[in-house]
Amino acid sequence: TVPPPRTVATVSSKEIYLPLVELDSEIMLVGYKNRACSCLLVLKLADLVLGRTVPVICIGDHVLFSGARSLCVSSNWLPSIGQNSIIHLRANCLAQYNLNFGAWSPASDEDTCFEPPKPPCELVHHIFTCCYRRF
Repeated sequence: TVPPPRTVATVSSKEIYLPLVELDSEIMLVGYKNRACSCLLVLKLADLVLGRTVPVICIGDHVLFSGARSLCVSSNWLPSIGQNSIIHLRANCLAQYNLNFGAWSPASDEDTCFEPPKPPCELVHHIFTCCYRRF
């Protein structure tokens, strides 16, 4: 029989509200550092279980895609996206948050929030639509 579910960690819903994502056998949570939603925060579920809130500052050569669903890919497959980054829908645009610098930049040169991108599409668009399935 399967044991009943139990709470392993509690965090503020003001900080963390996006789905969990797996990175190298670690479960990560993505959220915001502040109420202005200007800085992203990545936490390890294992740290939260131990009662620690330690921000992850390096995800190596990976890119996290956060949306209604989240996933992690190698930045080696995305030459236009820098490693150690998070792709996120921000202000109705696809944006890239770099954990090294704590800075936002466009993730694409085309706005894809209100209509599908015109062919040929960048790979970043296809991956993001797996997380945020508007199209």
